[in-house]
Amino acid sequence: MNPALRSDLLTWYRLHARDLPWRNTNDPYRIWLSEIILQQTRVDQGRPYYERFTERFPTLKDLAQAQDEEVMKLWEGLGYYSRARNLLKAARLVQQTHNGHFPNTAEGLEKLPGIGPYTSAAIASFAFGQAIGVVDGNVFRLLSRLFDIDACIDEGKNRPVFQALANELIDKEVPGISNQALMEIGATICTPRPKCQKCPLQTHCLARERGTVDLRPVRKKRNKVKEETIDYLILLDGSGQMAIQQRAAQGIWAELFEPLHSAEHQVQPKLDQWHIDHRLTHRILHIRFQLCRLKTEKKPTNKHIIWVGADQRRSLAFPVPVLKAFAHWDL
Repeated sequence: MNPALRSDLLTWYRLHARDLPWRNTNDPYRIWLSEIILQQTRVDQGRPYYERFTERFPTLKDLAQAQDEEVMKLWEGLGYYSRARNLLKAARLVQQTHNGHFPNTAEGLEKLPGIGPYTSAAIASFAFGQAIGVVDGNVFRLLSRLFDIDACIDEGKNRPVFQALANELIDKEVPGISNQALMEIGATICTPRPKCQKCPLQTHCLARERGTVDLRPVRKKRNKVKEETIDYLILLDGSGQMAIQQRAAQGIWAELFEPLHSAEHQVQPKLDQWHIDHRLTHRILHIRFQLCRLKTEKKPTNKHIIWVGADQRRSLAFPVPVLKAFAHWDL
């Protein structure tokens, strides 16, 4: 690997790196926490969650001993809730079977719930100094352009090609900083609409030399986004209690709480209605809310329905569009 490329990379990073709280520590707990939060999440969105989690749970032991409901509530609004469930599983596993100490290699870390090749490499590199390349979406894009690779980044069979290049780029003396530098250029310079004139690696970039920057990275054709309609019944009794239920353990918003579904319950006289469209990664949800109040003192009940007051409801985790409906009616 060209030594000048490594030198240009590290020089740029030391001058231009963003000041992010998880970069000021080598504590594997805090690095792991930041990496889980930042999966599928922008830095500006994830940072306040990281700060709230580290304030509430400053150590791995604190998180391992937390109540599930509190963690899910703290995660509320961040999406991809399986991350929060795996966060708890991994914290408890490390606390119980590893005496509170994270494995110090990528191979060991990848055995923990919610940790894949990227996250394991990140923790191993940043916390333990392992010389392994960290290949996230930004690094895939950067490597595709830097070496003008026409292999599709969405196909698992091509990952070893990118991993090998990332491993070669790493400075063995400062592997964590090398990885952060690659990720930072990918996040701020070599973006989907690249700022090539500002890139410290432009003289090394084969895609720029060959005029293929806009053709890299190569991706699979995206499937058509599916659309789905959900009808919610926000049902209140005379005292202001609301009927809610908990979602199943699989699917979107798994185990979060939600209002009743209109199709499954007799609709009471409507006070108002409201509609919102909510976009997920592969689908668009058209959600209709009906606000209703019971006309009788007899509440609909079954093993799935829970009646909660406002204070109790605020301690539970709900999907974002449901929270928007609550805010719309100031519930």
